[in-house]
Amino acid sequence: MTPADFYLSGIPNSGSNSYLCDMAHINSQGLFHCPTIEKAGNRRRTRSLARSGDGSITSRRERIAKRNRILTARYYYWTELERRRFDDVLKILADNEFFVEDRTISNALVAEDEFYNTLIRQRTTKRQLRRMFPGWDWS
Repeated sequence: MTPADFYLSGIPNSGSNSYLCDMAHINSQGLFHCPTIEKAGNRRRTRSLARSGDGSITSRRERIAKRNRILTARYYYWTELERRRFDDVLKILADNEFFVEDRTISNALVAEDEFYNTLIRQRTTKRQLRRMFPGWDWS
């Protein structure tokens, strides 16, 4: 008696020590229902464009511009409305809200200087900021 015969006693082996060969023999006797797997063909999945909440933003430049605008509004909120110090606000924005470097925040503030000055001149309130950027906590 060979080791293959001893492996599943009573079931003749196809000559190799393979478990799959033994299972094929068992399946041919009708003991188990094993469906055959057919190749599905050459289907290709198409990738759809990532959809953001605002369908009008499509490019990286537009996303960064929108981020900078919101970042500037948050900077205005923390410095002018909550009366926090500059270094504390940079830490809040960098570590808790936007997860970017301090230098990125400084660059955004320089780029959005006109928007920031508009917020200061108009004395924008928390309620107005809430209407402009509804996804943020302005309380």
